[in-house]
Amino acid sequence: MAVELASATMTPLIEKLGNLLASELTLEKRVRQDVASLHKEMEEMHLALQRVEVPPEQLDQGTAEWASNVRELSYDMEDAVDAFILHLGENDDHAAATVGLRSRFRGFLDKTVRLFSKGKSLHLVAAAVREAKRLTTELDEIHQRYAGVGASSIIDDLDPRLKAMSTEAADLVGVDGARDEVIKILSSDESEVDVQTVSIVGFGGLGKTTLARAVFDKIKLQFNCSAFVSVSKNPDITRIFKKILYQLDGEKFSDINEAVRDYDQLVHDLKEFLHNKRYLIVIDDLWDVKSWEFIKCAFPRNTCSSRLITTSRKRNVSEATFSFDAGKIHEMKPLSDTDSLRLFHSRIFHPVDGCPPELEQVSRDILKKCGGVPLAIISVASLLANRKQVKTKDQWLILLNSIGRGLKELPATITGLRKLMCLRLDWDTRLPNGLGNNNLTSLEELTGLRIGGHDDSAAMVTTELGHLTGLRVLTLRWERPANSIDEALVQSLGNLRKLQSLDMYVNGGRGGLIMRDWAPPPRLRRFLCKGPTSALPTLPAWIMKNTTSLAFLDMWVGQVGPDDLRALGALPSLRGVRLRSRGRVDDDDRHRPSALTAGAFPCARACAFLHFTTAPSMFLQGAMPHVQRLEFTVRACDFGASARGGFGLDDLRMGHLTSLEEVHVELWSRKEDDAAVVAAALRQAAEDHPNRLAIRINQRSGGRMYLSFTTHTNL
Repeated sequence: MAVELASATMTPLIEKLGNLLASELTLEKRVRQDVASLHKEMEEMHLALQRVEVPPEQLDQGTAEWASNVRELSYDMEDAVDAFILHLGENDDHAAATVGLRSRFRGFLDKTVRLFSKGKSLHLVAAAVREAKRLTTELDEIHQRYAGVGASSIIDDLDPRLKAMSTEAADLVGVDGARDEVIKILSSDESEVDVQTVSIVGFGGLGKTTLARAVFDKIKLQFNCSAFVSVSKNPDITRIFKKILYQLDGEKFSDINEAVRDYDQLVHDLKEFLHNKRYLIVIDDLWDVKSWEFIKCAFPRNTCSSRLITTSRKRNVSEATFSFDAGKIHEMKPLSDTDSLRLFHSRIFHPVDGCPPELEQVSRDILKKCGGVPLAIISVASLLANRKQVKTKDQWLILLNSIGRGLKELPATITGLRKLMCLRLDWDTRLPNGLGNNNLTSLEELTGLRIGGHDDSAAMVTTELGHLTGLRVLTLRWERPANSIDEALVQSLGNLRKLQSLDMYVNGGRGGLIMRDWAPPPRLRRFLCKGPTSALPTLPAWIMKNTTSLAFLDMWVGQVGPDDLRALGALPSLRGVRLRSRGRVDDDDRHRPSALTAGAFPCARACAFLHFTTAPSMFLQGAMPHVQRLEFTVRACDFGASARGGFGLDDLRMGHLTSLEEVHVELWSRKEDDAAVVAAALRQAAEDHPNRLAIRINQRSGGRMYLSFTTHTNL
């Protein structure tokens, strides 16, 4: 909005200056030159503004501030011109001087030489022009003139990874080792497989795109054809396919971007082109499994040892890409201290000059706060870079002190904030004494609370937690507490009768065991309890008592009893449930849950029953009427002619679950042949469902996943 306003305000000013020059007025030579110079300057600024007319959130702060300053300058300039016109009008047209100054501008041009011959008026114009030029020069220095204005904004608008994709090899820092590691995976002699996938995973800013581009550039000549495309959060699949086709063969598909093609046609074009070629495709920045389900259909499983590289911030998305013959994950790591320093200095100092000695220590201090994240390092370096001269040490220190690292301990004064409603902590942030001094009466949300570990104040925090009786949302980590702290925590939780959401991550102590004695608050809507020692022996009795509001449940139990699913299915408000057993899946003595009758899980939209044997036939007609996503575990040995579990392959059919859209199956098997039979039956069941389900199957044996594949039939 700031850019559009600035651009709009400049238009009448440029017209006025242009009309002044085009008029027949006999201006003093110096003034005419200044007006001409200013007119040209304004036109350049106007063009620069037009280049950055994008949504405000896509502008960097410097560009937005520059646009705002230009707008103010335009207003000031126009006021000066209008004041000049008004001054002339007061001398000649007294009655009309205050009416429609802009509409009188054309009349002003008709006054000819007589009006501009007045010394005072000429002085006003000359002064206004000089002041405008001074302001323009000042703005010019701030933003290093207009040629670069908006360049980064425009690039970011097109694709935030373009900079990484176009980085020269010589400019890459700390990439060589990771690049060679990924190439080694791709070149390993699992190359007997038809298509091998490597997925690069890591949080934003670690350099996934840069690494993928480095690998791509290094090995692409080994393939018949190659393409590198970015997906992003809200992808246009047909547009992505067109980009791939154009990169694969720019001559054959020269008009593809203008061609009208739907999804099916583009999939056909890609499969036909790639079916007998060894191809290398990079799919960058995958955000969700659903996007991959649509994209992967275009890549044929030929016998040419083709390769796919994907990047994602989410591990589950990376795992979903292992839908061909083999796949591995490469986890991004932060840069080492040495590489961080190299990258930081390369962005600030000339290679010959290097870093001045007085800035070496502050450089290291700044980099500690960047944590080896390339994007953070580059962003901070851009604030210190200066083409003309190196910023002073004081300026570096100001920047250092302005970068937060997260508080290790909250100040004691926070306990006196009576109006504080939300407190979100890092897991390693310590709370001060006095948390329960009855001052934090408005606190409704507390997340990131750690109890136990190496914190000497664990007992105090545990006890004082019970005084925060207004809490509605609580997230805590329970680490290796003593038995006394276990009991104190359950007592404190029992005092929080307004609690609606409780997330617990348990590691050590009696963990989930002690939660058997907890009496949940009446309005509890969300309960999560997971971690290495979080499992209760069985589903707790309190889950059936006073939990009519419970909408989301995620917990681990030692063993799922025969009636546990039936008990959960009776909860009237439950919309999402994830129940996981910690026992051995291959234990033949495990109980099998009872079948769910019509009306079970009446409101559920997503259900996951993991690490204990289930089958869709256990959910009878009318059960789970609204479930759209279902996850469950099956053992191959429980199905087929010699099945020990009393199941047959028909028990895998899912047509009676009419709202179902997506299925994830954990398939356990000792024999690969048995697994193949069950997997084929599952895929057929997904194909036969009226909604043509998206299905993902993870095959496991002895706790190790050795095959994973995904099928999406809803195209």
